[in-house]
Amino acid sequence: YLTLEQTEKIAKKIYAGEYDNDNTMKQVACYFLIECYSGIRFSDWKSFTIEKLVHEKNLKVRTQKTGAPIYLPLQTFKRLGAIVDYVAESGIKFTLTEQATNRLLKILGKDLKFDIALTTHVGRRTCATLLGEMGYSAYAIGQVLGISEKTAQVYRHATRQGLENEYRN
Repeated sequence: YLTLEQTEKIAKKIYAGEYDNDNTMKQVACYFLIECYSGIRFSDWKSFTIEKLVHEKNLKVRTQKTGAPIYLPLQTFKRLGAIVDYVAESGIKFTLTEQATNRLLKILGKDLKFDIALTTHVGRRTCATLLGEMGYSAYAIGQVLGISEKTAQVYRHATRQGLENEYRN
């Protein structure tokens, strides 16, 4: 999984225009961040359109696996709201295969000197971990990701920030 600081490093490069000359890397970086902040599966990346999935300032996704709706308030999830707004304003549509995406994610991770090989699945685990740090229960994380509570417990990682939140509670 990635830390919040690592996701912000990707976001800074996007917003600074560092991928403006490489549309495929820009697609991958943007949609990977959406996955990190919302937990959508790669299979949902291609169907992601603002008109279809943003409703009354909520990200609305039906997971392919369970068909269950997920609603994430974009005003509460500010980083998610910012990247969704960026994708909307830039008119970025996702068009790549998972194999090509994973190849580009590995390049992105090496370029940013991350100690983990990025894949589309790393985004979902990152989402679970970030939600855990925010105090979400395994049950709630499972609901957001469209997975069982047991799987959510496996997905999320214990982090210093998450443990500090637990101690405070």
